[in-house]
Amino acid sequence: MTVRPQSHRVWVFAILLLAIGTAVSAILASVTLDALMQRPSGGGSMTTMLPGAVYAMASVMKACLVTALIAAATWIATAIVGRSGTEAAPHRLPSWGLAAIALVVSTPLIGAIGAVIAQSFIAAAPVLSLDDLPDVSRAAVLVQLTVLVTGALSAGVSLAEHERPRLVAALGLAAALVLIGLFWHFQFYARGFDQDTWAPR
Repeated sequence: MTVRPQSHRVWVFAILLLAIGTAVSAILASVTLDALMQRPSGGGSMTTMLPGAVYAMASVMKACLVTALIAAATWIATAIVGRSGTEAAPHRLPSWGLAAIALVVSTPLIGAIGAVIAQSFIAAAPVLSLDDLPDVSRAAVLVQLTVLVTGALSAGVSLAEHERPRLVAALGLAAALVLIGLFWHFQFYARGFDQDTWAPR
């Protein structure tokens, strides 16, 4: 048995979303921060100003690219083995499963937008100060974490509704959960997160 044509399209879309979508999200996140974030005197680069948020974004991008490779390998293996041929052909795109992947991929961009919005609420003065930056970074990380949790929930809905191919939603769920675990382990949200020493211990 062979993989159904609709399954081929789903896999191609998911892989392109993970690969190209990650690049687009990273570029737009960088442009957003560079263009719209205030730079206090002595603020330096975005990595210096918002280390937790930037490291969190970098982790998401790396995880998405690895997931793209895993998705490509899974698609090829599925096509060779013909496992998808034993399933009913999907009548529509697995919207919840693809939404989960899209949410994970867009996490850096949404985090950058969150940082830009947060600065206007956190700044004690009309101009952002160095003392405000840790709170802005923390807010951006929490926004990213919220997006990842939403992505995991979306993947869970896809699996519960038996959208096919189910492995697409499973990959989205795995990527979201791994990233949530990394956020928790490295404590990107810690107020004292530093680009050299990382989270205070």
